[in-house]
Amino acid sequence: MRKRKRGMMLRMLAVMMMLVLVIGTVPVSAASAKKNVTVKNQKELNKALNVNTVKKIIVKSDAEKLKIKKGDYSNKKLVIDSVKTKFTNYGSFKNITLKNADTFKEAANGNTIIAKEESSKIIVAKTKEVKKIEAQSKNVDIDVLGKAKVGDIVTKLKGAEVKLFVGEEADVNVTLSKKSKIVLEGSLKAKINIDSKAKNSTVTASVPVNITAEKSLNAQFNKGAEQSVIDSVSEDVKVKISGEAASAVTEKVAGQVVEEPEKVNADTDKKADEKEAEKDTTTTTDNTATGTSSGNTSTVTPSGNSGTGTSSGNNGTVTPSDNTSSVTTSDNTGTGTGTNSGNNTGSGSGNGNVAQTEEVQPQPGTTDTEEPVTPGEGEETGTTTEPEESAN
Repeated sequence: MRKRKRGMMLRMLAVMMMLVLVIGTVPVSAASAKKNVTVKNQKELNKALNVNTVKKIIVKSDAEKLKIKKGDYSNKKLVIDSVKTKFTNYGSFKNITLKNADTFKEAANGNTIIAKEESSKIIVAKTKEVKKIEAQSKNVDIDVLGKAKVGDIVTKLKGAEVKLFVGEEADVNVTLSKKSKIVLEGSLKAKINIDSKAKNSTVTASVPVNITAEKSLNAQFNKGAEQSVIDSVSEDVKVKISGEAASAVTEKVAGQVVEEPEKVNADTDKKADEKEAEKDTTTTTDNTATGTSSGNTSTVTPSGNSGTGTSSGNNGTVTPSDNTSSVTTSDNTGTGTGTNSGNNTGSGSGNGNVAQTEEVQPQPGTTDTEEPVTPGEGEETGTTTEPEESAN
């Protein structure tokens, strides 16, 4: 009996030692498998999402499309490392890291997205709100559609280049925390605020933007950015502005609008000219022609704006009024000439029982006329016979 008991104890001790040795040789990765899971397809992804003990899901897949179903996964981190896959996310995570992705469409609210390595395109769906997008990659392409909002797009890598497209009524804040470049395009109705904290960063805008420059900045405003505002926190901050819309940009220093010297001088000169014009009043009388005829027929044709003629013959009618001249005669022969104080002249002639009328169309706005001259009592109105010369 004692030998049997001793043998059993030895066997149990051996088993326990074996278990200790086995546990001690288990790989760390296997021990933590329940916390970090790598998935390759939609089925494995769905299973990992449903396991509460899983804290990080790494997606490495060759699938064309994958969808993350709606749910609260705020205790999990999601890592996308699938360059061929288009993702659509409806879930809320602790954070989402894009190492490699063809396209990542965010259709949930409140997530923080970290774009690093060779991440490509991020699309924020209409009406959705993203807490933050961190640009830790050389090239980050972001589309914020419709009325979507992004609390902050932050450049975390020196030399990062961000291309941002904004939809109508999109609301986006950008922080350039490292020297970087950002190009903005899209709807002119979008609301975009940029806080430039890194020296010598570059902003190129084709939409209206509001920029606060804390460090020196290069800003190019293309067509479409005319309503932009750039505010330097102090006069020590040097901002270089260029582009075809640069002249329409409002510049401020510490919140106060700065007017360019050329513009101020132009406004001052304009006001001075207006005051001088009020003082300078000149009244002139011009364009009046007067013609007289010594015969019985007169015609006055002024080439200026106004003419006046009189006849001293038996019958003459002169009615000039601003580019209008009319002469009616019916007697022998007379000539008349007129000059005015402008550059107008007139001349006329008549012969026998001839009625001549010449009219020049009046200029608009003239009404002055002169009543026709009629023969007085005892004056003849027909043909006048010249007296014969005496033989002596």
